[in-house]
Amino acid sequence: MSSNFFDVGLLEIKVFCAKGLYAADLGGKSDPFAVFELDNSRRRTQTEYKTVCPTWHRVIELPIRDIHSVLYITIYDEDRNHRLEFSIMSARV
Repeated sequence: MSSNFFDVGLLEIKVFCAKGLYAADLGGKSDPFAVFELDNSRRRTQTEYKTVCPTWHRVIELPIRDIHSVLYITIYDEDRNHRLEFSIMSARV
C-alpha cells in the first residue's frame, strides 16, 4: 500500500477469527466475512463458508488520516440472495 503525505500513520490489524456468531443460514451455519472501515478506506476478509467460527489469519493495513478516526468492524453473512446480516462493532483507534 502506498502512503500519503497527509496520513497520520498506518493501522495494522491482525485478524485471526470470530467466535459466538449466530447461525444465519439453514442447517445451523453461516458464511461470514469481516469488513474493516477507517475514514474512506475499506478492507475485507475472504468469506468462510458454512461455519459460525471462521478463521481468517490475515493482516490488514489501513491508513490513518485523522487522530480521531473510528475503526468500524462489521461481520456479515454472505447469502445467495446478496442479503447481508450480523452485528456492527466499533473501536476508537
